Amino acid sequence: MHTGGQVFLSGDQAAGSRQPQLDRIGCEIVADCLRAGREVRLRVAGSSMLPAIWPKDVLLVRPKIDSQLFEGEVVVFARDGRLITHRVACRLDAEGNRLLTRGDSSRAFDLPVEAHNVLGTVAAIYRGGREMRVSRANPSGAGGLLAFALRHTPDRIREVLLRFHALRRRLSAWTAWGTDAVASGE
Repeated sequence: MHTGGQVFLSGDQAAGSRQPQLDRIGCEIVADCLRAGREVRLRVAGSSMLPAIWPKDVLLVRPKIDSQLFEGEVVVFARDGRLITHRVACRLDAEGNRLLTRGDSSRAFDLPVEAHNVLGTVAAIYRGGREMRVSRANPSGAGGLLAFALRHTPDRIREVLLRFHALRRRLSAWTAWGTDAVASGE
């Protein structure tokens, strides 16, 4: 599970997994790595951060170094044996000790998070062989509009969008494989 100071996790969400104990152990390993000051890479399983983060994206998570967390920052925290990656919506006190978080396409805010429970911040997203940096800004423009639309659409439409994304991802991988085979003369 450890390679070069990084942790790779994949699989079902803890709530729907047949092995919740293993998921809980994996969550603790990641939390321990971040607390020890090591970067981790995590594969996304959920869809609450659409359109910024898609299922099967890989996140580069850096440990939280300072105690200051800003609105719009994408953070990782543990709750109920699961790792949650959501955006800081606001600080509930002047010191920033309690945070309100929410997934970009989630309808409801999470229960407040104590700042000391935040394990790290998302520094980059890897999708389709490309690296995308994560900014502290809340989604705006087309991304913000899409996140708003996803918050207010029926689950059936979200499911169609996710299936389309999975199909596009498979086609992209298949096309890249075919291109590599032709380039290598196979």
